[in-house]
Amino acid sequence: MVIATRAESRYTIHPTRAPSRATPLVRPLILRSDACINCGICVDACIYGVHYRSEGFRMLIGEQPQDQNLCRSCLRCVRECPQNALSVSVQPHWLHTGDSYWTPEIIQSLLQQAETGKVPVSGQGYRGPFSGRDFDSMWTDMSEIVRPTRDGIHGREYISTAIFLGKKPFFVARNGASLLGPTIEIPIPILFDMIPEHLSSASVAESLQRAAAHLGTFAVVRAEQCPKPLPEAVAPLLQPETVSKYAELIAQAQLVELAYHGNFNSLGAALGQIQVINPHAVVAVRLEFDEALAEELARAGVGVLHLIADTHGRTKKLGHIKDALRAVHLRLLDARLRDQVTIIASGGIAAAEHVPKAIICGADGVALDLALLVALECWRGENLSQYSLNGLGQFDSRWGAQRIINLIGAWRDQLLEVLGAMGMREVRRLRGEVGRAIFNEDLEREFAEYLRGEPVGLAPPAEIKLATENPNGLVPAITGRVRPLPPNFHHELTKFKVTVNDACIHCGLCVELCPFGVYARPDGLNKLLPPQSANCIGSVCHEKYPDNYCVDKCPTNAITIEIEPTYELLGDPRWTADLLLATYKMAETGRVPETDLEYRVGASGGGFDRMRFKFERKRKSRSTRPYDRESVSTAIPLNRRPWGPKIWIPVPWYGGGMSYGSISLQTMLSRARAAKAFGTFVSTGEGGYPEALYPYDDHIITQIATGLFGVREETIQRVRIVEFKYAQGAKPGLGGHLLADKVTAEVAKMRGSVQFSSLFSPFPFHSVYSVEDHKKHLDWIRAVNPDALISVKVSTPNDVDMVAVGSYYAGANIIHLDGGYGGTGAAPDIAKKNIAMPIEYAIPRVHKFLVQEGIRDEIVLMASGGIRTAYDIAKAIA
Repeated sequence: MVIATRAESRYTIHPTRAPSRATPLVRPLILRSDACINCGICVDACIYGVHYRSEGFRMLIGEQPQDQNLCRSCLRCVRECPQNALSVSVQPHWLHTGDSYWTPEIIQSLLQQAETGKVPVSGQGYRGPFSGRDFDSMWTDMSEIVRPTRDGIHGREYISTAIFLGKKPFFVARNGASLLGPTIEIPIPILFDMIPEHLSSASVAESLQRAAAHLGTFAVVRAEQCPKPLPEAVAPLLQPETVSKYAELIAQAQLVELAYHGNFNSLGAALGQIQVINPHAVVAVRLEFDEALAEELARAGVGVLHLIADTHGRTKKLGHIKDALRAVHLRLLDARLRDQVTIIASGGIAAAEHVPKAIICGADGVALDLALLVALECWRGENLSQYSLNGLGQFDSRWGAQRIINLIGAWRDQLLEVLGAMGMREVRRLRGEVGRAIFNEDLEREFAEYLRGEPVGLAPPAEIKLATENPNGLVPAITGRVRPLPPNFHHELTKFKVTVNDACIHCGLCVELCPFGVYARPDGLNKLLPPQSANCIGSVCHEKYPDNYCVDKCPTNAITIEIEPTYELLGDPRWTADLLLATYKMAETGRVPETDLEYRVGASGGGFDRMRFKFERKRKSRSTRPYDRESVSTAIPLNRRPWGPKIWIPVPWYGGGMSYGSISLQTMLSRARAAKAFGTFVSTGEGGYPEALYPYDDHIITQIATGLFGVREETIQRVRIVEFKYAQGAKPGLGGHLLADKVTAEVAKMRGSVQFSSLFSPFPFHSVYSVEDHKKHLDWIRAVNPDALISVKVSTPNDVDMVAVGSYYAGANIIHLDGGYGGTGAAPDIAKKNIAMPIEYAIPRVHKFLVQEGIRDEIVLMASGGIRTAYDIAKAIA
C-alpha cells in the first residue's frame, strides 16, 4: 500500500495579497451633478475615501471613479449633500453580470477572496432571499450548550480537512500491502478540474498547477496538454483508448483520471492497462451522475468516481448535484459499497458553502472549475458558449497561483467555521451526514403539518385579571408620546423625485394643490423653492387625490415625478427599499406612511414574507374603521413561573443585545430612553455596562456572553433581567468578534482588554458542556441577584426544541430564540443564511415541543433575528 501523506504536520494556508489586474466589479454608481457648490461636505462625510477634491481643489462632476471599490453604499454623502447634487444607483455592468446561479454577489465575493485570502465578513444581517433552489435550500447544523464546538479558525484546535482518494483498504496483508489498491491523502477536500479549452491558456494552466502543488492537491489536465516531466500535482485525464499512447505519463502519475463514454468493456481494459503500467497510481473514472452506473463501477473495483454536472450544477437524470449526490450516496450505501469508493463532485461549486453542503449530501470532495476562472479574472459570468478570453488569459502565472491559493485559503477557513460550529474534528466525518443539515423542504412540510394541527394557546397567568384591571400595578404605563421630528440630514432619502423644469411660470398652483408640502413659495418670493421630494407620495396621489395631483393640474406641464435613482440601489430582498424608507418615515412621523411604500413585508420570498393574516386576504384597501385602543392589551408577563419576581411589559417586545463598542454610547442611550418610554427593556449586549446607563437600570438587560467582557457582579445586581448569550443567530456556532478599529480606549477599559486589538469571544462557554453545567450558570446569577429574571439566548440548531427544554429545567424564565437572518455586528458571510434554521421555523418547533412536554405555560419565549416590522412581530406571536 502506498499512501502519499500531505498533511503530516498542522496544515495551514498563508495568503498573500494579489491585487486585481482588472476593473473592480462594483454595484454603486455614484454621480455628482453640476448642482454641486464645491463645499466638500461629502469628503468629510465619507469615511471610506470615495470622495476627494481633484486638481484645482474642485469636486469632480459626473460619474465618480471607483477604481478600488471603496463605496459601501452607506449613502451618507447623498444625505449630507446640501444641494442634492449626489445620487447613487446601480452600475449597468453589475446588472449584466452573471445569472441567477453565478450571481454578481458570488462573483464579487470570489474576486475579493482571491485578492485578499480573507473570509468575507459584513454586518447588517443576511441580505439575500429567504431560501432558494439547490444548495440555497440547505442550512448546516450547529452545536449548542451540550455539544462542544471546535475552534479551528483561530488555530486554537486542530480540525482536519484532509480526505483520502482511492479505494479504502479494509484488509491489509502482513507485508503491509493493501488488498484494495493505493490511496492518496490530500489536506483539503478540493481538487482543480480541467478548464474548458476555449477558456484556458498557458497562464491559466500553469497557475492551476502551481497552486495545486503549493496546496498539496491535484489539478486535472488533459493528457495531451500535460507538461513533461509530469509535475507531482497534475492528474492526467485520458480517454480509455489512449492509455497505451500515454504510458510514459501514466508511469509518473500519482492520480490518473479516465473518461467514461458508455463502453464499459473499453473502460475495464484501460483500468487493467494502467494497473500494469503503474500499480501505485490511484485511478479516477470521470462520468456523469448516474447511480446505477456508479454502483456498477464500484463493484468493478474503481476507487474514485468523479461525477460531473454542468456549470450550474445540473445533471441529466438526477436534478441538481445536491439531490444527485444524495441519490448516488444512498445507492452505494444500500449496496454496502460506499466506504470503498471516493466520490468527487464537480460542476456548480460556486461558493465556499457549497463545499460542506456537497460533502453533507454524499461527496468526499469537490473539484472546482469556473470559480478558479473568476479568481484569475478570466470570467465574470458571461455566456460560456459565446465567450473567449480575448487577451485575459495572458498573465504572470505566479500571480495567478497566488490568487487561487488565496481563494482556497479563504474557502478552507470557512469550511473550518462550519465544521467548528458542528463540533467536528475532521471533514471526513461530515460525508453523508444529512442529520447535520436542515433542508427547507423538510421544514416547510413540518410547518404545514403544524398549521393543520389544533392550535394550542397559552393558559393565562393567574395575575392576568389583576394586571388588566389594575394596569398601574403590574403593567407599567407607556409614557412615550409621538412627536414628529425633522430629518437628521440635509437630504432625505425618498422613493420619488419631483422635478420642475424651465417651463414653470411659478404660478403657485402646485403649492395650493399639494396637501403634503412638496412645494413652497414663501411670502415675498416670486418663484418656487426646490420641491421637497421626500414629502411626495408618488403615483398613489393620482388615485387617492385626483383633484390635487400636481402633474395633471400644472398649466405648463412643468412637473414630472419619477423614481429616485438612489431608490434603486437601496435595500435587498429582506430589507427592501420600501421597508427601509417606510421605517425612516415612521421613525420621523410616528405614523404609517401615506405613500405607496410597502411597510408590512419584504421580498425575500419566504418566512414572514410569505405569511398573510386572513383579514389581509379579504380586504382590498386599508381599513379606516376606528377602534378603541384602550380595549386592546399588548402587555405580556416576562415570568410565567410560580416563583420569582413578576415583571410585565406593556408591549410584546424589547431591544436585543447590541454591545458597547459595536455601537456608540449615544445609540445605547437612545435605546435605553426609548425602552423607558415604553416600559420595556433593552439588552446591553456583551460589551459591558457603561455608567451612563445607570439611570435606566430598571429597563436594562445585562448580558453575559462567552467572552465575559465587562461582566461584574455589581452590574448584575443593578438589573431586573440577566441574559446569558449562549449563541447568536447572526453567527451561530461561532463566537463574537469586535474589530480592532472599534476597540477604543474606553471600550478596552470596559472590556478589560488592549486598545485597538481585535476581540474574539469563544464558542461556547467552555464551562458548560451539560444541562447540569448550564444550571450552575443560572444558579450563580441567582446567588448574585435573587431578584433577577434569567433569560437564555440561543440560536436555532436542528435540536433547538431540546435546547429549550434543557433551559427550562435549568431554571430559565425566558428562552430567547435568535434566528440567523438578523444581527447588526460583523459576521462571516458563510454563517449568515447557511448555519441554523430561520426563526420562522424555530418558533413553532419549540412551541409545539414545550406544549407536548406540558411546560409551555411556565416559560416565556422571545424571538429575534430577522424581525423587521410590526407585522413580523404579530406573525411571530401567532
